Amino acid sequence: MPRPLLLCLLLPPLFAAQQQTSGASAAQPTFAGRSVAQWRELLSSNDLSHTDVLIAGGKDALPMLRVLIGSKEDYVPWRAIHACGEIGADAAPLADELLAILRHENDEWIKQQGAATALASIGRRDQPFVDALVAQALTSDIPALRATCVDTLTGLGIDVAARLLAAADHDRDVATDRAVELLVRAGEPSIPALIAALGAATRRREIATAALTRIGWPAVTPLERAGHQELAQRCLREGPLRHVRLHDDHELQAAGDAPFAQPALPRLPRATWRKVYGHGLGAQLWRAEEDERGLRVDVLTLTRKRSEPRTAELTAQTFSVPRARALAAMRQVAALARLHLVARPQQAGPFRSYRSTTSTGNWDGTVHVALDGDVLLDARWAGYPSNHNAAERFRCAAATGVLRELLTGCEPIARTVDDADREHLRACLAEATSTPWLQPRLQEMLDRATGR
Repeated sequence: MPRPLLLCLLLPPLFAAQQQTSGASAAQPTFAGRSVAQWRELLSSNDLSHTDVLIAGGKDALPMLRVLIGSKEDYVPWRAIHACGEIGADAAPLADELLAILRHENDEWIKQQGAATALASIGRRDQPFVDALVAQALTSDIPALRATCVDTLTGLGIDVAARLLAAADHDRDVATDRAVELLVRAGEPSIPALIAALGAATRRREIATAALTRIGWPAVTPLERAGHQELAQRCLREGPLRHVRLHDDHELQAAGDAPFAQPALPRLPRATWRKVYGHGLGAQLWRAEEDERGLRVDVLTLTRKRSEPRTAELTAQTFSVPRARALAAMRQVAALARLHLVARPQQAGPFRSYRSTTSTGNWDGTVHVALDGDVLLDARWAGYPSNHNAAERFRCAAATGVLRELLTGCEPIARTVDDADREHLRACLAEATSTPWLQPRLQEMLDRATGR
């Protein structure tokens, strides 16, 4: 074959191959002197500082992050999505990719969870984003993703109750239990819309009633003002169960033969409570008493990182709780003294259940509440929560949950440890005999409080 003809046949494929190679190179960005393959390897490691480098890069890192969020390797897309959220508004050019991840029903839920958080951090507020959050909240099989979607909607200022109730009205495939779960997660901001729904059609009223009951004590005063006295008492009776894990084999009963009715308290009681976690983790001690603004709550917190178990920090804070909110929560705490859990009878026969479920998160707690010398509640528990000890830990778990919830929305004021804190620690240490690891933990807190 003549040489000119041979060149004519070979040169076009060679030029095409060169152009493809050049195009592939252009499609693979670099950042901080590293290629996509190198960044994938770095983000697959346990060294989180590499993610920080991408975050610090801001807009300059976006071409690399666009590729990395679509990676199939473990950890890589999660950390790239997290970096987008940390970059914030400057990551807006990647918002459509993140929204596609959130919408994709077959994507990994942890990527979808990260995408929801990142989009909120970026500042996305449009209807497609809100619709995607609502859709995932209603349809996802993953509780953590559903919770993140509801929290994100609440953070965006969306009327979550109105959206969820409307969805339940228009789509009968939305399970009542799922709608109730999401409304309870939305919490106190949903109460006005739920009370309004009590006069609506049957399904909407059913969902609102169940959600208000589980939200519990924060709904009591608004319900009473709206004339729903019976439902308000039901909230006081059943709401505390939300704070008690592994109680499904039990039912709640009120002491005595008279119908349950917990009156409002005439004034605020004094209270002390603590919750100390096992396995070398943290601890919190609270003490509360009335002041001119409502309830003053002083908190001591021992924080210990899992990654650095020998390093701990003791901090002191004060919360000021409005009087009406404090009275509502303490009314609930007082009601716990009249309630108890009873194990449901097991079915007899060869299929009787002997299942046992135990948490690995052991804790030690006490709650003491008194008004004018009369003890309203004195509860304590220590151990590993399981479905077999729900009755024993019910009052302590429910009370500490309610009292922690009491502080929601109240801004803490940082302060130095004072003599009252040290006296409280000494009192706790003197009666700390329930578990062998409790005294050393409280002694550590006291040593830090006294500067030893």
